[in-house]
Amino acid sequence: MTGAGRFGATLAVVVGFATVAGCGRGVRPPPAPPRIAPGTPEFLVEGDATRARAAGASARTVVASGSGAPGDNLGARVEVPAGSCLLVLARGSSTIDDLDVFVYGDDGTSLGSDETPDPRASVIVCPPLPKRAYVFARVAAGHGLIAVSAQTVRAEDADRVAAVVAARGEAREGSVAPATWPGLEEGLAAHRKQVGGTWHDIRRVAVPLDPRAATRLSATIEPGQCLDLYAEAATEVAFTELSVLDPDGRILAQVPADLRSPAEVVCAPGHAEVTFALRPHGGRGLAAVVLSTSTDAKPSAGFLFLHDSNADRPLGEVQATEDAELRARGLPAPRTVVSGVARVAGRASVSLGLEPGCARVDVLGGAPLRGISVHAWSEGGALLDRSDGARTTAIFVCTEKKTAARLDVEALAHGGPFVVELRPLPNPSPFFQQAPLAAARVLRSLSVPGAPAASPTVEVVAPSPTALIRRELAVGKGECASLVFALGSGLEGPELRVIDSTSGDELALERRDDTTSTTVCGAGIDRAIRVEMRADAGAGAALFAVARRSASR
Repeated sequence: MTGAGRFGATLAVVVGFATVAGCGRGVRPPPAPPRIAPGTPEFLVEGDATRARAAGASARTVVASGSGAPGDNLGARVEVPAGSCLLVLARGSSTIDDLDVFVYGDDGTSLGSDETPDPRASVIVCPPLPKRAYVFARVAAGHGLIAVSAQTVRAEDADRVAAVVAARGEAREGSVAPATWPGLEEGLAAHRKQVGGTWHDIRRVAVPLDPRAATRLSATIEPGQCLDLYAEAATEVAFTELSVLDPDGRILAQVPADLRSPAEVVCAPGHAEVTFALRPHGGRGLAAVVLSTSTDAKPSAGFLFLHDSNADRPLGEVQATEDAELRARGLPAPRTVVSGVARVAGRASVSLGLEPGCARVDVLGGAPLRGISVHAWSEGGALLDRSDGARTTAIFVCTEKKTAARLDVEALAHGGPFVVELRPLPNPSPFFQQAPLAAARVLRSLSVPGAPAASPTVEVVAPSPTALIRRELAVGKGECASLVFALGSGLEGPELRVIDSTSGDELALERRDDTTSTTVCGAGIDRAIRVEMRADAGAGAALFAVARRSASR
């Protein structure tokens, strides 16, 4: 056999052996692929998150976990419950030398961060916060495993929780301590004197201000109520802008940022909800905020009138409703004087013929009119009365002789049709004609529903800043006496004080812009009282009126 033949035979034997061997064992399968094992670096945050929970925080949510080298970051978007603080922890393995943690708003505003050179980063941010925030950690030095967690915290527990985990934080909402805010009471008193009315605090709070995010406070306004927000910022905060928002976030009004103590009064004819947003243009710090309400404040051109869809009634319907209400209170049928259209930033002037005596003049607006301001002037240009309202308002005019007056009507928020109706008042006091402006203020004070229907006793007085006017009165055990002290032209700042003549106890102390009033009842005993009146400034005639009614009414 040749060499070539021997090689071929050998090859055939080898191939055949391989074939037989293959048929016996089969081809070996590839190795199994790796599986994702349960478990992540969440354990890195577990200890501090548990300590934070014991101090008042919620259960932890792991925002993100993984590994990284210098410059790498990981995180996610989280939702923050309204009114809650947010605690964020970033923890790394022992090979991580420095971690930073950041919290941003949807618009990129920085809400808080911890960039200290430390492998354990912690930050707590408190209201005002957006609904959603971006939370992430960045590796500044080292490499290894990372975990980032988030927990919610009640504002009152924030300091305690922050101390447990050494979290960095910002100024948070707190109480208003008088020693912290010198001058707050004086500024608030001056503001309330300017807007008029009797105000009752519903909330006093110190809130953080930051140019990066607006501080928001929400409030509810009941029907016929006015809500006032007065803010006084700390010295390190400059140019604070105040906005009023509706429930959909639309801006209803803005107060210029050049005011040191921004304020806004919002009135609503029906139930309404508003949000106040405070945002400084410079500086960061706290501001004292006082929210208060009033049911007797007289809406003026400086107030914000909220729209009430239930009050969008045609003029004829408004007239019918008003007439039925006033007739039920004993007033005569009206005489329609004139009708017209009121517009914003402009006045409609109409002539008003007056007979000797006093009359009630109602100015009624129909849809779409919102906010109305009315001034009445004598032929000589003296103010007879003025009043503002949401859609209807009333003024009172008194004169000694037949004359003509001028009525100016202006829409404050939205123009629309109006009508002027006049009702003469029976048996007015002759003193009303001696001080027409003061008379109008007395009549308005006594014209509210529930006020005494009987004619008041009236006298003309001449108050001054340096002398008290005193009167002694008796109030029977079965009656109540409504006391009204109204200033005429040339006077400012009325003060009315009532003292129990027997015990010496102060029963009332009222200060307003042009008219003060209070009611004293016998409360089952015959009571002797002393009334003291004065004016802050000026000279002129004022009226003191006393209207009595049964205590059972």
